[in-house]
Amino acid sequence: MATQPLVEASQQLWDETLTRLLNLSTATVKRNAELENRISELEVELSVWKQAHAVALEASEREAKAHNVQVAALNRQISNLDCFRGVAFHRRFVTYDPNLAPQNQNPLILCVVNGDENLFIRDLLAQGQQGGRAAAQQLTKSIAEYLSNEDVHIFGRLSFWIIVYYNKGEWDNLLRAHQVCTPEQFEGFLSV
Repeated sequence: MATQPLVEASQQLWDETLTRLLNLSTATVKRNAELENRISELEVELSVWKQAHAVALEASEREAKAHNVQVAALNRQISNLDCFRGVAFHRRFVTYDPNLAPQNQNPLILCVVNGDENLFIRDLLAQGQQGGRAAAQQLTKSIAEYLSNEDVHIFGRLSFWIIVYYNKGEWDNLLRAHQVCTPEQFEGFLSV
């Protein structure tokens, strides 16, 4: 009769194990169904985002094409203006041919400087406004020498415009870090 409690204990152990297995199986099936639903929701959301991206990309491409058409039209208009006759555009320089220019206008030399890539001499920056004048004179002299070397002879009044584009915040940090000049000296340099 000692085997009777052992059989009952064994039966109870099997019942508990089967119950745990059934609960685990039910929980696994339930979690799997939840995950499949979430995957379906994410797939729908992904397709919505893909479609929105495609629409935005198409709009961007249309805007870029329209911009390019507008730039081309403006370039054609500029090239037809009398004030640009006699001007030949090169990659880094603009040259002037007085034979093609209107006779009643004074030539303008426009020099645009990328101040982030072309740094000025440290001593000139520290001189403030005087340094700015000296830099402008050196640039003007270099441009005149370039025109002379290209056999461009201009008679009459000649105007030089020099424009420097730069990242002010980056320049301020650079000048402070290397103690090149004070912000006031830099402003004076640029005020010429």
